[in-house]
Amino acid sequence: MSQAASSSFSDMPRAAAVLPSHEREGQIFWKLRVQMARAHLRFLFTQARLRTSLVADHSATRQPDAPRQLEIEKHWLHFLLWGRLGYDPTLDDARIAQLIETRFPGVDGAKVLSAWQDASMIYPLVTGFHWADFDFQWYIEGCRSRPDPAKTASGFHSVETFINQPVHPGTDNLTIPKYVDGIKGAALIVATTPPQVAERIDSRADAALAALPDLRRSPRGNAAEFAATVDDVQMMALLGKYYAAKIRGATELALYRDTRDTAHQALAVKHLEQAAAHWSAYSARVLKAYGPRYWTNRVGIVDWRELQDEVRHDIEIARAPLVETR
Repeated sequence: MSQAASSSFSDMPRAAAVLPSHEREGQIFWKLRVQMARAHLRFLFTQARLRTSLVADHSATRQPDAPRQLEIEKHWLHFLLWGRLGYDPTLDDARIAQLIETRFPGVDGAKVLSAWQDASMIYPLVTGFHWADFDFQWYIEGCRSRPDPAKTASGFHSVETFINQPVHPGTDNLTIPKYVDGIKGAALIVATTPPQVAERIDSRADAALAALPDLRRSPRGNAAEFAATVDDVQMMALLGKYYAAKIRGATELALYRDTRDTAHQALAVKHLEQAAAHWSAYSARVLKAYGPRYWTNRVGIVDWRELQDEVRHDIEIARAPLVETR
């Protein structure tokens, strides 16, 4: 059964299944990854139960199989790693690359794994900076939540939300307001700043995108599933480019509001325009693969055309003049 013809993009995509070892990445992400994985597993099993009653629902994918794929099959590597690393935490990348080559004969498993890992790191890097405790409070693929956590009518996490959202307590990330305070007070900042977070996200996204040409060669088996996996790597990388630009834009907007220096405003607009371009490239691929809108049990209806308008509205927020105070 083809992985390409599987279930909703509201599930965490295939690219999020592989995370590099915490020894290599540093222990800063460990607590975050465990919490994300636990939450994701709860969500996956809920979706698996739900999907048994939605076999005839064609809204989740352009090419649905019948019966629909089980989550454990669609996310085969995700669950495989959970099981094997549970009893053998020394499992190394060379073995994982071999497993990928077994699944997709003829591919370079090491190259696929490297790109897959880079795309997968978009999730913890973004969510470690823009943190919410529960699924309904943060749906990273759509940059939204339920309305109350976002403090917007639609639930979209605007540039305002990004300025004010807390960071994950298990990281040394610095919130945007604290970063602005540090800049203003000329204090020595011993933490990971918003610009540094954006740089890390960009680095991962760029590496994944750079690997794509080598990954576009079809394997001897499971070609449709492999093509869908590579497409998800590309989508997650583009999403990472969006969030890197948005974090920079939110930071510059906060600096502008604090200093009233219009140079910061100009940079905020520039970064948010870049973010909108990245979002457009990302959402166009989501639309093609999964359709214009679908329902999720976390945040309700996700409409990609409406989200494009929300993304563009961030630019207008940055362009707005400051209100003079007496």
